[in-house]
Amino acid sequence: MIKPIIYKEADFSKLDKSLQEIVTKQFSKGKGVFLCGKAGVGKTHTAWAISDMVEARSLRTDFYKVNKIMFWFRNINDNDSRELLEEMVGDGSLKKNYLFLDDFGSNKESEFTLDCMTMILDYRYENKLPTVITSNASFDELLENVGARVYSRLIGMCKEVEITGKDRRNDEI
Repeated sequence: MIKPIIYKEADFSKLDKSLQEIVTKQFSKGKGVFLCGKAGVGKTHTAWAISDMVEARSLRTDFYKVNKIMFWFRNINDNDSRELLEEMVGDGSLKKNYLFLDDFGSNKESEFTLDCMTMILDYRYENKLPTVITSNASFDELLENVGARVYSRLIGMCKEVEITGKDRRNDEI
């Protein structure tokens, strides 16, 4: 997995100690973390820092923008969708020890794409595979965009952690 240039400095050891403890505890239980907060506060940076820790242990990971996964599902026919899901569930991304889903719940999704995301989350939940998810929305705010089925799975598989601070992107200008 190739880390984007802007996240090269992301380092697990530089994260807040309490966050490190939460991540370690959740992972030991086969669960994940749901990093939420306003735009630009460092959720994706934090997720990349966590992925570095995981990869340092030689564990298999994948990092996806959720809108990219949804784009794939929206733009392929039913047979292709089934094949893509089977590939992801089979030997693909869903079997990786750790899956990182960035920018979750930012769009109102169709029933079809929510069904696809439910399959992904079901597989990870049922097999106790830790998942790190970032979102601008809190758990409660997500309910409207993703519905009760996805929401229920998320609260069962992840601990919500709010990332606070100012928009780091404003400092780049």
